[in-house]
Amino acid sequence: MTAADDIKRVRKQRKMTQEEMAKALSISTSHLAGVEQGKRPVGKALDLAFQKLFPSAQCQGRQEAMDTLQNILETKNTNTIWALVDFLKRL
Repeated sequence: MTAADDIKRVRKQRKMTQEEMAKALSISTSHLAGVEQGKRPVGKALDLAFQKLFPSAQCQGRQEAMDTLQNILETKNTNTIWALVDFLKRL
């Protein structure tokens, strides 16, 4: 899960419009829309502002990723596990 995914997920969980979230993060609505669509990078300043305003969001995303990883490992499907290892090597 990317930082952009976290921003969009939290915005939707809190039932915020893009305009409301952009205002909270001190960015334009068009900038936020671009970030959520993957057309603009999150950037360090935006990422830090998001973490400061929504500190628990990062933990939720990490927990979700860890749960997914645990589920993959529990399948004991070697093809899936090796695909995951190859993916992680590219990060």
